[in-house]
Amino acid sequence: MELNIVNQTAPTFHEAVGISESRANELSDALDAMVERYSSRTQLVRVCDVFYEIVSFCSNMEEVIYCTLNHANWHAARGMLLCPPQNKNRS
Repeated sequence: MELNIVNQTAPTFHEAVGISESRANELSDALDAMVERYSSRTQLVRVCDVFYEIVSFCSNMEEVIYCTLNHANWHAARGMLLCPPQNKNRS
């Protein structure tokens, strides 16, 4: 698999993979809408459903990775880890 890195010195992921600022904003808006739909009622949210929805509004793998990173950052800012350590001996 190949990731299309168009700017190896870019300070942000969306710039590194050639996602424009306006497209990054569109993707962020789509993520916000997804979170709002999932947050509007108490329910079980499966990780696979989140991935399927992210893929539905992305055009390529770079956008999928960008959105997944954005979503993980949102969780981290709320004190949650999407990928907690499986082995307690590792840091």
